[in-house]
Amino acid sequence: MTKNDLFEKTSNIELAIVIPTLNEEFSIKKVIDHTISSLKDFPKTYKIIITDNNSSDRTLEIASNYKNVLINSEKKIGYGSNLHSAFSKINSKFIIFFDCDGSYSPEYIVKFYKNIIASNNDMVIGNRLNSSENNSMPILHRFLGTPILSFLIRFLFNIKIFDCNCGMRIFKTSSYKNISIYSRGMEFASEMLIKFSKHGYSISEMDIFFKKDIRNRKPHLSTWRDGWRHLRFIISSIKSNQFKFLTFFVGIIYLSIFFLSFFKTTSGLPKFHTIFSLLSILLFFQSTYMGIINMRLGMYLNNNLQCDLTKKLIHAYEKNFYMKIFIFFLSIFFIELMFLLFIWFDRSFGEMLYLENMIRILLYSSIGSFFINLDLIFESWSKFDPKETY
Repeated sequence: MTKNDLFEKTSNIELAIVIPTLNEEFSIKKVIDHTISSLKDFPKTYKIIITDNNSSDRTLEIASNYKNVLINSEKKIGYGSNLHSAFSKINSKFIIFFDCDGSYSPEYIVKFYKNIIASNNDMVIGNRLNSSENNSMPILHRFLGTPILSFLIRFLFNIKIFDCNCGMRIFKTSSYKNISIYSRGMEFASEMLIKFSKHGYSISEMDIFFKKDIRNRKPHLSTWRDGWRHLRFIISSIKSNQFKFLTFFVGIIYLSIFFLSFFKTTSGLPKFHTIFSLLSILLFFQSTYMGIINMRLGMYLNNNLQCDLTKKLIHAYEKNFYMKIFIFFLSIFFIELMFLLFIWFDRSFGEMLYLENMIRILLYSSIGSFFINLDLIFESWSKFDPKETY
């Protein structure tokens, strides 16, 4: 169904019920029948939209047998691609969506609708963690993945939710149309929450009972791959002031290592243990920093994500700031290295105990590599002649 067709057929509709599918012939009839029966006394107008992501089984054939079901097709593979394709075409007042695996009961549709009307929130999301059927959720998802990701969203974006991965939500269509979504995979679930929050839209949560998957196959979800994509998106979307704090934190570690290298070792201060511990911490946060920069730059250039901090970083690159810093620390690196080589030569290449100098040399090379990597990241995103061969 084209964008105009779906837009027209959902105009003046109160509620659009979107069900994403990918080879769901085993469960789709049960889910659609249950949805229709759950809405038999619903006084408002509604439409059921099956948005399909290239099913190769009888999913679309079964769905086509229902006169009150609309079908949307999305060729780009991905949970986010599939849902966004439907959401962008729908023109109802509200949209609710849930998976086609039977784990979310359509009986909650009316409850979600009443909740968003009464609260006037922009989104209401379910919480599966307080009530669920035995073995309905993998242990890693239940006790590790979802709680950690939900905590990060609460902490970093002040969104008061405890189940960020719940696949049953209702929201105002007009609110969704005002945000820009680009995630194509499962991280779409996190992006929705973060983007709604950043636009000042209100989000609330309601408990639901989560059931076991009724399908005769494994779910499409990949625990580690999709969990990593969620985490990556959440961290890369931190606010500018949080990113500045990370920059400050990395800078403090650099300075701490530098000043500690001048202190004499005493029994009360295990200097070298402290320094090498700080270097290990620095390696982790420096890698995180680079990853955030890379993703935010991609969001800015490919998805028009407006961010003053990103613009400033690009401006610094255009002024060759990163290269200048790299050359500065590279020069200090060689000066101190030449100093040590001179002393070593003066001692006829005998044993030396100049660990403090070696630590500073390591620090200079670390800072230099940090800035040259920044320069290379921005260089890789800069415009180039596609005809040129590398």
